[in-house]
Amino acid sequence: MLSSIPFLRQAVYLLPLLTPLASNPTSASAQDGLKVYISADMEGVVGVVTGDHLGPTGFEYQQARKWLTSEVNAAIRAARSAGATEIVVSDSHGNGENILLDEIPRGVRLV
Repeated sequence: MLSSIPFLRQAVYLLPLLTPLASNPTSASAQDGLKVYISADMEGVVGVVTGDHLGPTGFEYQQARKWLTSEVNAAIRAARSAGATEIVVSDSHGNGENILLDEIPRGVRLV
């Protein structure tokens, strides 16, 4: 079921990592908040099924960028809901210019 909802897939993978920290706020506050690092790559994004999706001259590359950005935003929402106080996102595909920057929420640092 979740695999049919593209932007939830990576968030679901992230939640088991964040849930223990969110359920024990004392341990998170002892570390000055929960810090989350998200590394995003185009391979593995739901909907990306061919190499043509992976580069600026490829078929539906702009659509693949939207899918990637949606999955990153789902992971950001999951991290925030688990109590993250600092979120850093790395665009780790190719030249690192794939995530649609204007669609990333304020307060998230991109590296």
